[in-house]
Amino acid sequence: MGKVLAFAQTTPFQVEEVTKAFIQLRSVGIEPTNRMMQVFADTASTSTDQLGVFQALVRTVQRGKAGALGLMEINQLSDTGIPALKILAEQLNISK
Repeated sequence: MGKVLAFAQTTPFQVEEVTKAFIQLRSVGIEPTNRMMQVFADTASTSTDQLGVFQALVRTVQRGKAGALGLMEINQLSDTGIPALKILAEQLNISK
């Protein structure tokens, strides 16, 4: 819990939101690190809907780990302003 509180104090997100993110990630076997959560927070900070982007990133990683990542999740990221399809194409040579 100390890890959650420390992280929440450095972001615009409430403790409840950060706690939920940690629980969601841990539920699929991902140990959320401060670095991972900071990347989510930094990415979200570029959007007008910071909480929505933060939650979308957590859901996308959660679904990916569970083996259920699909075009819907990638499109949700794109809808928040994150060019997910472009990133996948440029960095991993993956397309639709």
